Amino acid sequence: MQSTYGDFEDSFMAQKFRILRKDALAPGIKRIVVSAPLIARKAHAGQFVILRIDERGERFPLTLVDWNPEECSIVLIFQEV
Repeated sequence: MQSTYGDFEDSFMAQKFRILRKDALAPGIKRIVVSAPLIARKAHAGQFVILRIDERGERFPLTLVDWNPEECSIVLIFQEV
């Protein structure tokens, strides 16, 4: 089955990203910095990424809080449940 967005989305679906840093902002609230060079270079305000823990896991969207093209990283904040 071909993706709606073609090879661009398919290439992201197969990628694994490395967490560079994880901080607790408050009880149950985490901030992670993720190595994601292409996303960091193409990011714009208001965009989000869709994460999935493994191939059978549920997909969930997270808003890009910050990104740094020079460091090839993105920042995400989420609440643990």
